[in-house]
Amino acid sequence: MRLAHRLVTAMILVGYRPVVQRETTAAVRAQGATWVLILIQATVAAAYGYGVVAYLTTDAEFFPEHAPPAWALPAVYATFLGPPATLTCILVSATLLRRSDYRSSNVFWRLLAAACTVSVAALITMVSPLGLEIFDWYVS
Repeated sequence: MRLAHRLVTAMILVGYRPVVQRETTAAVRAQGATWVLILIQATVAAAYGYGVVAYLTTDAEFFPEHAPPAWALPAVYATFLGPPATLTCILVSATLLRRSDYRSSNVFWRLLAAACTVSVAALITMVSPLGLEIFDWYVS
């Protein structure tokens, strides 16, 4: 019994617990980074989707000089700042999702993969002719 107690004490002194804590801290950081990426991608995709719907349902001739209405301000920001933010998030997400240790330690990796897929669809729309027309209407 004393031997087991000494063994546990020695393991604690040589750093057995901090290693476990470091791994736990790294997992918590990875989950935090996952949620940041998910939220950025979801926000940009939702605002851009809102902008697409606003563009398709709004009569452009009604507004002076073909300017977007004030209620479409989130779409203006998503159209102007969305492509660089989306591309950056996709690259970081793809890098994380390629690592098997990340997928095994993070329970939210499927949600990140879904957000990445939606962001890819939004990015494809952004560079399509419709996306360029929307960009011209919102940004010019």
